[in-house]
Amino acid sequence: MDMFDLLWTTEGLCFAGGVATGALLLYLVCTFRTKNNVRELESELIDYRNRVSDHFSESARLLDEMANRQRLLQDHLEQGRTLLCARQKSRYRLYSMLPGGGLRPDTIFPEPPKDYAPRSDGEDGTLSERFGMYRERGETGDKGR
Repeated sequence: MDMFDLLWTTEGLCFAGGVATGALLLYLVCTFRTKNNVRELESELIDYRNRVSDHFSESARLLDEMANRQRLLQDHLEQGRTLLCARQKSRYRLYSMLPGGGLRPDTIFPEPPKDYAPRSDGEDGTLSERFGMYRERGETGDKGR
């Protein structure tokens, strides 16, 4: 081998060694970055899981508190109903002893309003849910709905 071939061989070996060294360094850097990214993502996932767990724990605590308050409210309303209804019945008995018979039961416990609006047979009254929704054809010139 002459000097020229030795030079090309040396250059080729150095080039191949440089490429191999560069590839090795690139692999190590990418692996290091990937491991760091994976660690960061894992820590973010753990933080997120902890926040979700805390959120649902707090929600469960608030729901329990709300249920307890609802129970207290129901007890309060039951006591009030018992107390106030007993007074209402006593009041009715007292008024019934007045001359003229006192109050009638319908004045103590009124009925819901009735539909007394004048109407012809087959028409809905003014308290009907459908009152005024449909027009008769030919009344105002349009075809109605």
